[in-house]
Amino acid sequence: MAKVDGVPGPLVGPTFKKPVPMNPPLTAFDPAYLKRKAELPEQIFRLKNGKQFSYFSEGNSEDKVVVFFPGAGIGKWMFVPREPIPGVFLVVIDNMGHGNSSPLEKIPVFSEDVEEIKELLDELKIDKFYVAGHSCGGIHASQVAVGMADRVLGCAMIGSPCDVCHPGLSKAEAKKLDKESGRSINSQGCFGGCIRSMMSGVYYFPDKTKDFGFAGHSYGGYGYYKGKYTGGAPLEMDSDHFFISKMLDGELHGTNTKNGLLLEMQGIFSPWSFDVADIKCPTFIYNEGQGEVHPDMARRNYELIPNSQLCIFKMHGHCSIVMECEKIIVGLVEGKLIESSYENSNPFSVDKAMPNCIIMKKEQQQ
Repeated sequence: MAKVDGVPGPLVGPTFKKPVPMNPPLTAFDPAYLKRKAELPEQIFRLKNGKQFSYFSEGNSEDKVVVFFPGAGIGKWMFVPREPIPGVFLVVIDNMGHGNSSPLEKIPVFSEDVEEIKELLDELKIDKFYVAGHSCGGIHASQVAVGMADRVLGCAMIGSPCDVCHPGLSKAEAKKLDKESGRSINSQGCFGGCIRSMMSGVYYFPDKTKDFGFAGHSYGGYGYYKGKYTGGAPLEMDSDHFFISKMLDGELHGTNTKNGLLLEMQGIFSPWSFDVADIKCPTFIYNEGQGEVHPDMARRNYELIPNSQLCIFKMHGHCSIVMECEKIIVGLVEGKLIESSYENSNPFSVDKAMPNCIIMKKEQQQ
């Protein structure tokens, strides 16, 4: 019999090796963040196939339900809201291979993931709901929006890639969109093998009491979150201890095996089970102005999804766009595209003469 167990959240965080160079420096996880995390006990749901999901939920289940998916390599704690979101029952799920959800043992198939998510939501007696996700979590959201179309009321994709294996793309178009050559992760031969070897152990931190490089390392930590590769951040992030604490904790409790991120990325750069062009519900697409997911990918999703709107935040990079998640969730249940309240103080922002938020809207279909 599948069941749900609750696990209380801790009130202490890991020991820092050195301060995170914020203003002022961060020397331990923010107490306000730890208090909020402790208010959101982790839940474990055991599926009929023997696997399990870890997740947290908050709010009144009679309110509008939003199911949220983190990105590849990242755990649910990155999406702890500063305070309960009024009128929203929030469920944030660790994707398989993350946190205390079951480890990935093979390249994931989205149609199988959707069936497992359906089993969890059925157990929670959730019928109609909204879906949202950041980065690759937005892909999971889009697949649920098609695979459970009769139950999904709206979808938000935040900094999410497009399907570069989509049958409607020519080889030249796919290559242009896949600027980081992500598809090479599935390539045969030496080059593909080298890429896969390099990804072993990425975002895998088995000792949760240790600082993995909170101040910054080659693919994570504070310096990475605000760096050029991810597209930078507004200056407000430099002093936001709550936000950086949950970002670090989400990374610490992300991938749960050495090859977990590799398998996740191989699934993302394989043909998707469901075509996003078949999404019927209102869809709100948000993207950073520069960073890991190029705005061209967001535009591609916008072109394919019939009932969609697009907002490109010029002031945000791939990590700092998470600062907008709570507003995006509110906008999602209200059926509105939101704009950022941050000024464009991002040192890596391109085309600063352009508006802070570039918005594209279609005629909304009923």
